[in-house]
Amino acid sequence: MASTWKELSSRIDMDDPGAVTKCLGCHHHVRSGVVKGMPVQIIEYYMDDFMLSCAEAYRKAVGEPNMVLRAVDTPFLEIENRLGNSSQSRRQY
Repeated sequence: MASTWKELSSRIDMDDPGAVTKCLGCHHHVRSGVVKGMPVQIIEYYMDDFMLSCAEAYRKAVGEPNMVLRAVDTPFLEIENRLGNSSQSRRQY
């Protein structure tokens, strides 16, 4: 496998191989946890930076750079509560 990465990096300007922590604007956070007494691997996806850029692009497109967009609830609130993340603060974009 190392020879394949070496060959690719000789032809393409790229970083060294590593864990995927961000893809298409989505940050991936992997952690271990326990659900119903069983060890599990939890992958959380954070889109805050992407959503901020979307809100900024919208404000620019409509010519209202100081517009405050209203906060809305997540459609996945029940899942968040089951994983113990209900204390996350709501962000205003």
